[in-house]
Amino acid sequence: MQDVKKLQHLGFKLFKKVILIISIFILSLCANDNDIRYSIKKKFQSTYPTMQIHHLAIQRLTTLPRGFKNYKQKAIYISKASLKNSHGTFYVTYINKTKIRKIFYKFQVDAKISLFVASSDIPRKTEIDESYVDFKEIEFDHISFDPIDERYLHGYFTKRDIKKGAIITTKDLSIKPDIKRGDILNASLYSDGIIVNFSVKAMQDGRIGDIIRVNKDHKKIFKARIVSNSSVEIVD
Repeated sequence: MQDVKKLQHLGFKLFKKVILIISIFILSLCANDNDIRYSIKKKFQSTYPTMQIHHLAIQRLTTLPRGFKNYKQKAIYISKASLKNSHGTFYVTYINKTKIRKIFYKFQVDAKISLFVASSDIPRKTEIDESYVDFKEIEFDHISFDPIDERYLHGYFTKRDIKKGAIITTKDLSIKPDIKRGDILNASLYSDGIIVNFSVKAMQDGRIGDIIRVNKDHKKIFKARIVSNSSVEIVD
């Protein structure tokens, strides 16, 4: 009888130990998931500074490897495509000595984001400014291309017609060139300590510092670096 009681006591102690180990493991998983959730949240807010996240849910899709408690988290990977959607997948890499494991997750984010939208129909080749846009808060669902910020409201032109209410993205705009195709420019050619100046015609649009093609008298084609809005330096 005494032996039975000893066995029961040992069994109870073992049971408590197992429960404690399981509890610690579950708590560590919860803490790990919270860290992952925080990192994904920061990635969204870094991509979209005006985003207000109300809730972010993650769910593990991959079975944990044996001895997972011995693995250490290495990095979290979420693609640019996934960051353009309110739901998608990502993975976390874990390392244990020489072994690396990928654990895949899916996410669902409930958020709002403030963006510039067209306040009216905007024709192609319009130099855009504050009068053409509204700063509007919308439910975050899907964004095809990177939305513009305040920097794009000066010195940029629309590349296509934009409908009223449409989100304005970087793909919709092109920067105002310092030199346009067809402009007549002053060119400088440096050779053996001698500077030769002559006129050329720009064959491409470009900004200061860009290298474009130019031609002289419709015959010789050069590569030239744009120095100002009226001059270039021949480089080839």
